[in-house]
Amino acid sequence: MWMVVVQNRIFARSWGLAERSWYNTFLKDQNGQIQCGNIILNIKAVIPIDNNELTKEINQSYLTKYNIGRNSKYAKGIVQEKHVERTMEFIICD
Repeated sequence: MWMVVVQNRIFARSWGLAERSWYNTFLKDQNGQIQCGNIILNIKAVIPIDNNELTKEINQSYLTKYNIGRNSKYAKGIVQEKHVERTMEFIICD
């Protein structure tokens, strides 16, 4: 799962559009965990209500972070509309 941080918020987009995916799993149950190094964080996964307003900034973040080497193909692909529509935000729970 490729995540980016925009405006101190964590976002990810689904690359695979399959029914069995992390994206669809979070649509069914928004509670989960993500790991950053050795730290495991409890999160709530939500569809951001301001996705349209943030799309340009999220796209730029993906292209800046992942547009290198073999990842370039995927970085350029994940900013396409079918993936933008599958943007999810991870809110860290206390």
